[in-house]
Amino acid sequence: MAKQAKLMFGSNTTENRRKLRELILYVVSRCSNDPRFGAIKLNKILYYVDFYAFGWTGKSVTGSQYQRLPNGPAPKHLVPVRDEMIEKGELETGARLLLNGEKQTRFSGKRPADVSLFTSRELALVQEVIDSLEELTAKEVSDKSHGRAWKNLPDGTLIPYQAVFISERELVPDDVKVIRMIGARYNWRERIMKRRGSAAEI
Repeated sequence: MAKQAKLMFGSNTTENRRKLRELILYVVSRCSNDPRFGAIKLNKILYYVDFYAFGWTGKSVTGSQYQRLPNGPAPKHLVPVRDEMIEKGELETGARLLLNGEKQTRFSGKRPADVSLFTSRELALVQEVIDSLEELTAKEVSDKSHGRAWKNLPDGTLIPYQAVFISERELVPDDVKVIRMIGARYNWRERIMKRRGSAAEI
């Protein structure tokens, strides 16, 4: 039997926190003129950058852990890292009241990001993600991030980086046909029945 690939969740190392901190500063500087940029959009830009990088190269940009929150995926340690940056005078936050009555958290970087931690390819990816989300509101960005992995996990659960490979499109008849062929080849029905006593949903 083929060895199963280990799920990757990232880690909270000193180096990963440093990369997250510098990426936050870089994103904040690149989004300073975006009136829609706030805490929710920051979370989603970080999420897409790390997960797309993993999907393309097998390695995320910051190595951070991401968890499921009501408004979509977000770095698990974003708040303590952000608070540490504020305490050190590296980042400032402020609140702005939007026309819909909601409050938007605005950010201002107080020093340049150390971009030497990132490759030119990673920085290009960051800009590509920013550009793709620029015209979206916080709610639209949040809704966009609610993929299948997010929908099937409880709040606070870590999201594996492999979730980037989960397709968001609906199944078509050919998909079902292929799945059933593979299931027959590897005796999925029999194996599922042994584990849960029923294969009624197959």
